[in-house]
Amino acid sequence: MTRFARLSALLLAIGAIFAAVATQAYAVNPEATIGGKWFSGSLLMQSGTNCSTAILGDPYSETMVSAIASYGGDSSGGVARVGNRYYASLLISVPGNPCGSGTSVIGTDLVLPRGTTVDTSAPIRCFGKPRNSNDFGELTGGIWTMPADMGGGSGEYCPATVSGPLTGYGQYGVGFRPVVSGQMYQIFVPIKSTQTLEGAAHSPADEITWILSSSGTYDQFGATKVWTNVFSSGGGSGPFLYFARNPSVVPFWDKTKPAGQENRAEWFANLYSDFKAGTFCWEYYPHPTATGSPQFTCNSPIVTWNGSVTNASDLWQIYGTGEGAGPNGGYVPPLVFDPSETGTVRWTFTPTSPPGPTIFKDVTFTTLSGPDNDGDGVVDAQDACPAVKGTESNGCQPAVQPDTDKDGIFGAADKCPNENGAGSLDGCPKAGALIGGDVGPIAGNKFKRKALVKGVSLPLTCRVNAKATGLLTITAKVAKKLKLKVKRKAKTVTIGTGTADCAGTGGGTLTLKLSKTAKKKVLKARKGFAATLTITFVRSGSTDVVVTRPLKLT
Repeated sequence: MTRFARLSALLLAIGAIFAAVATQAYAVNPEATIGGKWFSGSLLMQSGTNCSTAILGDPYSETMVSAIASYGGDSSGGVARVGNRYYASLLISVPGNPCGSGTSVIGTDLVLPRGTTVDTSAPIRCFGKPRNSNDFGELTGGIWTMPADMGGGSGEYCPATVSGPLTGYGQYGVGFRPVVSGQMYQIFVPIKSTQTLEGAAHSPADEITWILSSSGTYDQFGATKVWTNVFSSGGGSGPFLYFARNPSVVPFWDKTKPAGQENRAEWFANLYSDFKAGTFCWEYYPHPTATGSPQFTCNSPIVTWNGSVTNASDLWQIYGTGEGAGPNGGYVPPLVFDPSETGTVRWTFTPTSPPGPTIFKDVTFTTLSGPDNDGDGVVDAQDACPAVKGTESNGCQPAVQPDTDKDGIFGAADKCPNENGAGSLDGCPKAGALIGGDVGPIAGNKFKRKALVKGVSLPLTCRVNAKATGLLTITAKVAKKLKLKVKRKAKTVTIGTGTADCAGTGGGTLTLKLSKTAKKKVLKARKGFAATLTITFVRSGSTDVVVTRPLKLT
């Protein structure tokens, strides 16, 4: 049976306020910079392989990319209204360490609800928080640059305009950019609606959807959504209770509470008051419907609740502060639930100025059946990985998937599985990708002339697939001493060659042999002489890489 938590401090400050809650202390709060009120939606988590084997041992799966959709920032400062500019926003973080460069290249597509288009009269704006920093800064107009050893390339943090979809699943493409492990990035696209939107109340739901294509993740494609409510431009439609998150009640296990008081739930609710004053409240019924008398209400003992609504605004949001703050910024009532308890929250608003009938909205939910100490929503008794916060239905992270070329693109998504794609979304190197070719060490920088007759094997390494051509040359002066033919004005003479394919994964082997015309005279030389090995790596669309080694032939 539901019961109150017996707390030493009996004050749980509950806010019904005009502004969205920031879940982190920002020196620059992007949403506050844009202005207006904000609503967040479902959380997307994409898993991938952490390849930091030097310190951590074998690769393992972890949450690589997280993202959450939101909307708000209406130009009126209140709820989103027909004809007004407001914003579709996406917050991205990379909590994991992606394979390869430690960076996830993330493409973003946007799908808007009915009657809604991009407002091209205002710029797309972007903000970022560097790794190991608490401060967001504006990136609008900024350019990202990838270091050469991470594949190179550059682009805009914020595209000037939307384009065609990048993923093939979206409506608008909103660019791509690398996001480094530990970094956060948020983008705001200005939009307008020509009709009212009803969020979850409409079928199909009115919602803003962001689709991500992320390197370093197994599924590569993922989506986060937020139910979207847009009200008429003139107002006067009457008060309205609604939700932006799905689910709007999130059960969780709070390990910080005393034994027997851990089974909790986080609540979310929004009120469009239509500028009417009144009281915003809740009732809890410990069964699947709001029938009979509520077991608890916002006016029950030890509940400190500020539900006063004035006519100063048309938008009110519930959130928790102090001990009443949930892990996602929602409100946690001082209620302790039994395992698998199914209950109903009824949110109510009673207008008082002018007076009017009470309106309400119900949400039914079921609490956790037992402890969930890793906080992944799968109770320990059913969690195959109780010590790991998993993304799978069994409470585990997905199984490690092989990434032969270590470019962070897995399985069928990698169109070049044996070639490091250097962060490209299809796993294939882009035009101009750095070859990064080299030849392995040569003992003493010497070759035996007799060994060159059969051929000397040289190990090669490349960042991407390339063709390698090797030339062994001597100066014209040395060639004349060996009585080799020297072309007029030639400074060098080639005495040996070799070719090989060099793979981005596994490298290659070049076999260097003396040419037929040079073989006899090179072997007859009484003393050793100097030579130069030159290996040229070539890939279409990329700059050639030339590696030289001074040698002595003995």
